[in-house]
Amino acid sequence: EDFQEQVGGLSGAVKVEILSPGEKLQVPGADTLPEGAQIVLRPTDGAGGTGAASEVPASQAPGESGIWNIALRVRDAIRPASTVSVITLVPLSRKQGGRIGNYRIGNWPNEQGGATNPIYRPPAGMIEVTQANKETWLSEHIQLKDFITKGQEGVWPKYVVVQPPILDKIELVIQELETMGHPVKNIFAVSGFRTPAYNAGGGNTSGRGKLSRHMYGDAMDIAVDNDANGIMDDLNGDGRINLADARVIGQAVDRVESKYPNLVGGMHYYPPTGGHQGMVHIDTRGYRARW
Repeated sequence: EDFQEQVGGLSGAVKVEILSPGEKLQVPGADTLPEGAQIVLRPTDGAGGTGAASEVPASQAPGESGIWNIALRVRDAIRPASTVSVITLVPLSRKQGGRIGNYRIGNWPNEQGGATNPIYRPPAGMIEVTQANKETWLSEHIQLKDFITKGQEGVWPKYVVVQPPILDKIELVIQELETMGHPVKNIFAVSGFRTPAYNAGGGNTSGRGKLSRHMYGDAMDIAVDNDANGIMDDLNGDGRINLADARVIGQAVDRVESKYPNLVGGMHYYPPTGGHQGMVHIDTRGYRARW
């Protein structure tokens, strides 16, 4: 329970612990278990395509990328120990010529060094997304597939970057909206992670920053979409879908940032266009930004 509370964040709604290549899982109380008992990581049915094939003690860094369940093993008996999933990353060093396998990623602006601000350093690794694991819940309302970059539909596996604080922030925004009288059953993730290649030249690039937070896994463009029709809901009840509905989400973002300064970041409203029906950009860049 302590571990789930630790992973759950300020919202209590985050459902994944993400480990960099070579990083060990830190589970409170793992060293005080009775003799013969140990915490282990077991690959999920939707494990990553690199073949995370057998369980490993949680005291070791998993040698493979994938998605794992946490279990308690007592000799031959085993039972789930947590509802948290553990994700181990594919090292960025696997990227060759801008690709991992057949999936085109491109190169981050400061990949060869030179990023004075740590928020612009390239990620240590990426999550491998397969047809089998894409439905994994990262938090109460967000699935792994919500971070997939548009395009390359037929290419699998795909690779994304996700920073848990953005999951926590969006869940807090949802909780704030509910406090404000706007129940949220479903959000529509218009854009999650963007590969550097897509950010530079994919889709409509107007208004897209060269150092977009979407490339670093700590940004999402979302709409409240309880009826799951791919369109922002009429949050302010005026019978129209427009920028005023995005501003309701923006009010919740402002409230969350004032309560939790460590989650401060960027926000921007996008009015309905041909490509979407209005959305709000939210990120956790570490300083307040509005544009």
